[in-house]
Amino acid sequence: MNDPEWAQIVVMDSLASLPALEDLRISLGGAPASSLKLELLTNLRKITISGYCPNYKQDVVSGLHTLIANSPRLTYLDVGYNTRANVLDVSSLHGLFNGVPRDIPLDLRHLVLRNWCVRLDEITLPHIRLLESLSLHLNIEPQQIASHQAAEEPETSHTLSRTAQYCSTTSEIWTTLREERIKLKEISTDEITPAFLEYIASYSGLEKLTLTFTTAREDDVYTSEKLALKFYNEVLPMHAQSLTTLDICPIYEGKWCFGSHNAASLHLCTKLQNLRIHINSEEIDRPKKDVVVRSVLSPFLFLPFSPYLFL
Repeated sequence: MNDPEWAQIVVMDSLASLPALEDLRISLGGAPASSLKLELLTNLRKITISGYCPNYKQDVVSGLHTLIANSPRLTYLDVGYNTRANVLDVSSLHGLFNGVPRDIPLDLRHLVLRNWCVRLDEITLPHIRLLESLSLHLNIEPQQIASHQAAEEPETSHTLSRTAQYCSTTSEIWTTLREERIKLKEISTDEITPAFLEYIASYSGLEKLTLTFTTAREDDVYTSEKLALKFYNEVLPMHAQSLTTLDICPIYEGKWCFGSHNAASLHLCTKLQNLRIHINSEEIDRPKKDVVVRSVLSPFLFLPFSPYLFL
């Protein structure tokens, strides 16, 4: 969305005149979006806003807050932005949902959040009770906000303090989902914690799971290896009869990759249609690499369908 302001105004006026509009998709390209008057729209079922712009909180979130409040049939919400001009531009899930009447919660089934503050409580929980799919990436945690407070002016520090109260750690989010018995069918996340594994081990029926590790650090390697073994040995079998997509993309080699330590667990997943997983280089005998590849593929060649494998 890099069009001149007059063009943006014309587009928004045109969209507002479409009474049957249900699906809105906007890609922000980094240009100012002050003409993006989302509050003019109503009664949407799907909203997707990607990319970034200056003053995101003011130009996007404020209008989106009103749009969501005026869209009681909303089932699909995808809001992820890739960058932030400053810490004051941080937005929260509360800021999106606190305009929706508490006695008429949303019927959200699909939620994508990237670079947001998320806290699940009496304000936000009613709207995700029926959630089936959650993508949670780059969750902004309280300590990230706190780290900026000491260096800011008193007024700015007060603003950050208000923002921090709407943040939770990633572990707290998964713990709340487990305690509230919200059983997701599709999950995509970039931070694996014991609380996350406890959550997905608390039920069965997961269909799609994507794990990326963009937040991992070198000093987390030992803990990550332990979590990987727990995942393959204790958690994955819980969903072996339902999982159709498994995408595991660590940033370094180790126990999250395919090897003798997890082959048996993966072979239990007979419903898999899409599998992407790395292979540890140390387990590949270069002169016999075709044998290694066949050993990986062979258990899946006899499935009643042809899975897509990305190794």
